[in-house]
Amino acid sequence: MSAKGFTLVEFSIVLVIIGIIITMAVRGQGLIENSRGKKVVTDATVLVDAQNKFLERTGRYAGDSDDDGVIDFQTLNSTIPDNASSGSVDADFAFDELKNLGFLPSGTPNSQLSSTQRGGYMYFAGTTVTDSAENTVPMNMIVLRNVECAAAFALELSVDSDAPDSDTGASNGRIRRLSGNSFAGSSWTASDGDCVSAGKVNGSNTTNIVYIINNL
Repeated sequence: MSAKGFTLVEFSIVLVIIGIIITMAVRGQGLIENSRGKKVVTDATVLVDAQNKFLERTGRYAGDSDDDGVIDFQTLNSTIPDNASSGSVDADFAFDELKNLGFLPSGTPNSQLSSTQRGGYMYFAGTTVTDSAENTVPMNMIVLRNVECAAAFALELSVDSDAPDSDTGASNGRIRRLSGNSFAGSSWTASDGDCVSAGKVNGSNTTNIVYIINNL
């Protein structure tokens, strides 16, 4: 009884099937990353819209309890609502004010309102920067931590319309990359997961970014 091997035609069919499976898997991963990226865009947009409505109603941003133009909470490094001390200098404070005026759902915990895809989270913060005329101006923002690079790029394209892998994409416009407690360099290629390396977008790596709310 002789063993029968694959014919050339059968072997070719197997290769074609394997190729189709690989192609479908790659496309499926791309669709998953795209879906998660859209969720981050939606989550961040909800918070920005809530702050804009609060500003229109009260003349200040939620979380700016001393009305100096800067949201009181200033930590850009690593925090999350319900993990900070109580009071105006608290990541929760802006969420509470937005809920009190009905711009965010009052029955939803702050930790849920601030969470986004796969362990990423968001909170409001404020600081000051020096503009081109050497004036000190407020910078109010949403800090987004531990978000996938694909989601960061989705925000970059949605808000700034920049090519995410451009040399200056990470330092211009409203979407900017963070490194620790500071604004990072101009590109997405250094530290924080290397969103781009050798011209390839590493969509599943994570990074930290800010979404600037006010006009600078």
